[in-house]
Amino acid sequence: MTSDKIRIALLPGATFSDLMEILQKHLHFIFLREVNIGPYLYYLLKVNIETRDLIYVYNQWFDEDLVSLRQEPKVTAVEVEFEYLMDDNMYDSEVLQLWNLNGSITPSQNIPITWKRKSFTGKDQTIAFVELEYMQTNHRDLVNQVVQDNTINWDYSNNSPYPISPSPYEHGTYVAGVAIAQGGNDFCLVGVAPDATGIATFIIPAISIGRKATDSDCASAQTHQLGKVDIYNGSWGPKKFTAKFMHVPVCEFAMSEGGIKVSMLVSAVMAKEVSTSCQQAMMVHASIQIRFLLEIAYML
Repeated sequence: MTSDKIRIALLPGATFSDLMEILQKHLHFIFLREVNIGPYLYYLLKVNIETRDLIYVYNQWFDEDLVSLRQEPKVTAVEVEFEYLMDDNMYDSEVLQLWNLNGSITPSQNIPITWKRKSFTGKDQTIAFVELEYMQTNHRDLVNQVVQDNTINWDYSNNSPYPISPSPYEHGTYVAGVAIAQGGNDFCLVGVAPDATGIATFIIPAISIGRKATDSDCASAQTHQLGKVDIYNGSWGPKKFTAKFMHVPVCEFAMSEGGIKVSMLVSAVMAKEVSTSCQQAMMVHASIQIRFLLEIAYML
């Protein structure tokens, strides 16, 4: 996260003329206006982008220009001014709980900035979710994001069209929400790629007795709609399924074929359900990976 403004406070009794004298020695900053915060007077300064880069917020205590300002005898405080980018996607009811997107963790993933500056929102990109639990494709935050043709969404466990899950509390719903939950609909959360299109595929229940998945099932799911899919997402735990799937030759071949367009495999850990009304989860690892792979997909 970067900023182009700082706040500066001077010793009691110091004047605006004192500030101007200080700024004559620190040409990287330009006076903007006075700011009264309670009984305290601050001066808001703007970074002179012709002479230096923007300030990296989390590096402010080591920034040479800020350190130099703090050493001025009449300066009592130098603070970076935070700016909060309110993208249209960020107006959903639970957005303040989105610790993996809203800049409240360090280092930040800078997702809203990526949306705004690079336009990497998932537009024109298709993500196939290869899952071990079903997705509620008609979930309020997914119904406009996921293809609603259940002959395109496919259940490889039963070799049949994809069923609509009656429960929102399944892993497929959670993972899809991390990636593509609709933004700006005043409901629940927003995905890291809210303009992407989702396709649901299913292999085998993660918790099952007597259910089996074949090599062909796994390989077919990983190449589902090949040529139309940009990212294959497999958020599987490493012990339950991944270790068995990854090293089977036909599955390795499928991964390489899917990888022509970009294939990803992550271990879905650090899941946290946000609220019972929202009925989705966030996985910081998954969102980091999806953002990164979206950037790759755009370049291909």
